Amino acid sequence: MIDTVTLDGLALDSCYVLAEVTVLHGRRQFGEPTAAMSATIRVEVPAGSMPSQGIGVILYLDGPAGRMFAGRVVDVSLEHFTRNDGSVWGLFTVTAAGPVAALGVRRIGDVPWPEELDTARAGRILAASGVASYRVEGVPGDFTYTGGGPLNVLARDVDSQPAGGLLDELASWTSAAVFDTPAGEVVYQTLASRTRVRPFRWVDYTGTWSGIGATVLWSDIVGVASPASQYPIVLPCDMVEWEPRWVLTEANILNHVAIGYGSAEPQATVDLSDSASIGAHNVRYAYLGTQLAGLDDAIEQASRLISTRARQRWELDEVTVALDLLPPELYAAVLGLTCGDQVVLQGLPQPAPAVDWPAVVEGWTFTQYGQGGLLSERISLSLSDPLLSVILPTWDDYWNEPGMTWAAHDPDWMWADMDWDLVLPAEERSLWAA
Repeated sequence: MIDTVTLDGLALDSCYVLAEVTVLHGRRQFGEPTAAMSATIRVEVPAGSMPSQGIGVILYLDGPAGRMFAGRVVDVSLEHFTRNDGSVWGLFTVTAAGPVAALGVRRIGDVPWPEELDTARAGRILAASGVASYRVEGVPGDFTYTGGGPLNVLARDVDSQPAGGLLDELASWTSAAVFDTPAGEVVYQTLASRTRVRPFRWVDYTGTWSGIGATVLWSDIVGVASPASQYPIVLPCDMVEWEPRWVLTEANILNHVAIGYGSAEPQATVDLSDSASIGAHNVRYAYLGTQLAGLDDAIEQASRLISTRARQRWELDEVTVALDLLPPELYAAVLGLTCGDQVVLQGLPQPAPAVDWPAVVEGWTFTQYGQGGLLSERISLSLSDPLLSVILPTWDDYWNEPGMTWAAHDPDWMWADMDWDLVLPAEERSLWAA
């Protein structure tokens, strides 16, 4: 629940802030361009009390679960209404946008840039833009890459352009996500940083070298999960407001892709296709011109697109969670979700493609509204198939499933075909549901 509204440093009396509060975070689906957070509130103001605040002031929205929004006011509208006592009041609708919105008007690029990794380029763009707080997720050394690692991009001459457009281009070449958080931080998120469980890293060990047994090798703990791992939040189906709709559409299939790369004119291209998919769905082709530097970079990106999109996959429409029904810890966890986090919808009605469905959160819409004299709230999650983010099950995910040997599976299966209902072992599912 949002219970504190601060506008231009002034805490507004909640009696005069109407129940209709809406906050949007992230994007609506995988692959969409950069989207700034936004928030809309409605404020009642008595006659003779015209507020001095206007465009450009800062709006904060907070609640028991923490900060829900931080951004600049970009639009204000004024209407009038008559209260029950006959007095005429003003009704202000205030809309604010997160820091990503400002990147669209901040021009950068007055010095040449070298050839570099996309993570380094993202950091360069964000630093030059002057944004107050930013983070690049998935820089080399963060963790071992299991897919979706950084790619090299070409050097760039002096060419002044809006920072937002440059980030959009970079994200489209590499399948990254760009968004801002409720705390006001701008994030460039590579696919690799969406990995479900990260291997134990040296930085995770907080003791001294002498504290490790003399015979212990680093390879002995390679399979141990890092404390930085983020396990999915489990959402039982009785906490969802109504049954989500399953969708299977040919429009999402891509089975022939060409990627332009390098500095030559015309560009060299990598051309990949999936003959089995073409046989089933006809040719579904896309060309992507990029500033990826080399052949290996283009092959990696083309392979990602074909391997994750050549086959039909069931997905769910937006899932609306009834926040009023959640216990406190789960309530705070759900409101803390940001783009790239993961959830598991548990106990879905049958028949359906899965009983439990893992998904990646791409964004959400939070709404606070009045109903029967009481305030209610809900959050609608925009979800994507984990395969699109190259989040694949590992063989270890099946370690406690009896009979799970490779020979027990159809020999024509690919690893990408594995049933997502089995991604979390039974023991792990019960652990995170507790």
